[in-house]
Amino acid sequence: MTIRIASALEKSWVKGVLVLAASSCLLASAQALAQCQDDAPTVLHGASPSPPEPESLVLLRHTLTRARDPDVRPGTESGPDRAALVVSLDGILARIRTSWPDMAAVTAHPLWQPGRLILHSDPSLGGRVLRALGERGTLAPFCTGHTEFDALNRAVGLRAMTTFPHLPDIFVVEFDSNLDVPGVAARYEAVDGMIVASPDAPTGDSPGIQVLRSNGEWFLVFREAWGDCPSGCMYSELHFFIADERRVVRILHEKASRMEGFSDILAARGWRLQ
Repeated sequence: MTIRIASALEKSWVKGVLVLAASSCLLASAQALAQCQDDAPTVLHGASPSPPEPESLVLLRHTLTRARDPDVRPGTESGPDRAALVVSLDGILARIRTSWPDMAAVTAHPLWQPGRLILHSDPSLGGRVLRALGERGTLAPFCTGHTEFDALNRAVGLRAMTTFPHLPDIFVVEFDSNLDVPGVAARYEAVDGMIVASPDAPTGDSPGIQVLRSNGEWFLVFREAWGDCPSGCMYSELHFFIADERRVVRILHEKASRMEGFSDILAARGWRLQ
């Protein structure tokens, strides 16, 4: 068996190729970094204040629709129709709680925090993020040199990022609160180097309200719930209403169980008639 020993010239050639490849990668990275710095978003390293939203806006963000309802479309919560829908929901909630005072104790809770995601990246992207952020508690232009990631940050209006010392690849990002959170999560998850992007959702269970809009009418389900709710409420009772601008009608369980609007709500939320 003959073992061939590489000559000094061949070793030198291989070394030159590796150096050239590394230089090309560094140059491409530097060019991407310089390009994104021109319009990099100014980002707070830390959590920004998040005042609670009005209940009607929380409901509007999570409104279900049937068929092609003309009033509620994706993005309505930030569009020109928002004010009218918020006023409509405010009025309906007030009428329900006036006519049925026991419903005042049931309030709407967000299924996820608006404008916020939890990201889990690979170490390479995580390292870029940590190097690009300013000091904790400060605002600074944020640019990682990862072209796809930086472009998405600009597109969603990235404004804050929280890091964790013992979890270097986990980040909480905050962006334009009018954007569809699950949709933004899907876009981040498609970025090269991203492992998981998920909404910042509360844990446990709670009472709540879910609404559905269909043909100009609101279907509302109020869910009372109690009994160790942090672990999953042991008991619950559902209350059904249909409303428009002129009237509010309470619907009995037997009838509500046969109505598609209410069936859609129960299926979407995983709620069950007891």
